[in-house]
Amino acid sequence: MANHIEGAANIVLKSGVFLNPAQVFNRDLSILVASVFAKGKESIKILEPLAASGIRSVRYYKELTTPISKLLANDISPQAVEEIKTNFQNNGVEAEVTQQDACHLMHNSKIDPWDLIDIDPYGSCANFLDASIQAIKDQGLLCVTSTDMATLCGNNPDTCFYKYSSVPTKSKFCHEFAIRIILNQLNATANKYQKVVVPVLSLSVDFYIRVFVQVIESASQAKNSILNSSLVFQCGSCPNFFIHDFGKPGKKRNTPGLFSGQGFCSHCGGNLFIQGPIYSGKLHNKELVNECLQTIDQFQFKTHNKLKGILLAVKDELDCPLSWDLSQLCKFFKAPTISQKQWRSAFKSLGLSLSQSHTKPQNYKTNATPHQVFEIIKSWKMHSAKDKYLTNVAEDSSASKILSSGPSLEPNFELELTQEEKELLNSVRYPPNPQNWGPKSRPKRERPEPTQLSVQKKQKS
Repeated sequence: MANHIEGAANIVLKSGVFLNPAQVFNRDLSILVASVFAKGKESIKILEPLAASGIRSVRYYKELTTPISKLLANDISPQAVEEIKTNFQNNGVEAEVTQQDACHLMHNSKIDPWDLIDIDPYGSCANFLDASIQAIKDQGLLCVTSTDMATLCGNNPDTCFYKYSSVPTKSKFCHEFAIRIILNQLNATANKYQKVVVPVLSLSVDFYIRVFVQVIESASQAKNSILNSSLVFQCGSCPNFFIHDFGKPGKKRNTPGLFSGQGFCSHCGGNLFIQGPIYSGKLHNKELVNECLQTIDQFQFKTHNKLKGILLAVKDELDCPLSWDLSQLCKFFKAPTISQKQWRSAFKSLGLSLSQSHTKPQNYKTNATPHQVFEIIKSWKMHSAKDKYLTNVAEDSSASKILSSGPSLEPNFELELTQEEKELLNSVRYPPNPQNWGPKSRPKRERPEPTQLSVQKKQKS
């Protein structure tokens, strides 16, 4: 038994009840987003169906400035329920505690839905999506965590498909792809009930996905979901990929999209892997992100620097889906390393937009086409290693095929950065985690003491 202090919560931890210290960032972020979401409301109703120790509910109760008209913390474990009650009592929290199956509880909430539901399971979120969509109020905020990154990032494509109806990728943009898999499944689930999800903030952080979405009841908007769902075709021989939308806008109704690609990679001739579907719309509400940045200093968060860093990265992040890994591009084409300043300068000189992805500093999002990205890296190699332009790649390789035509664009790698760009690059957007930091394993349930009868049976056998 031990005490754990976090935010305004001071809780007692008993053996067999789960609390992950590495998820402090997750809980800090949830308080921040919920505070901005609830601003201006008279009151809100909050449900935490997988409460474990109850620390998240304690923090909602004590740290949100908006009044909470109803708070319910639930867990299926009797040990967890007893601990939640103890922690609520010790922290002065007046709320309801129940011991039920989480999905059963949410299904029974349809007639009296919630303003905010926070789903934070150990592992996959897939089992809880349908029930949570039905239990959330129109315009309500659904907060979802999923820690099954091995599945979402391509190690188990068969498992990912049966859980999320999507084929994952092992490409360098796999973490953003994982976000978009969950959003696509969330939106597809909502569509069954003539609802849609509108992403508020969607993150891949450390070892998990955390998304905040607003659920809106609208049959007309549900019909537009065909415009935000796409397949991804990934070349198996080079870094090229392209995104193919399922639908396109029509005058009277949305219509199916026409396949504009080829059966093989247009750059190197390699075979294409079919991946997805994914959600291809915007990941974030930038107005809310800005408001979070303006609000964050009002709190004393343990993870203040990390929160601010990631929110700054999100603020700068372009809305276009997926990204390019700069180190992978240089390695594939055997080009010298290029600095971030030079890389940004090249795109800017051609009138193209470029930003880093919040998922990884080496991943860059851009409105450039794959052809333009390849031409820029080809031009960089010609600029920085002309004598090795073709000689340091295998003659029959995919890289050689793409390089053989020579660069057709002439970007400027030496443009000066604006003051705003300099401030962005000098800001701490990817702070490291503390030493010996990491996720915690699932707690082992305490086994009951053996009875006299069980001991006798064991001796006889």
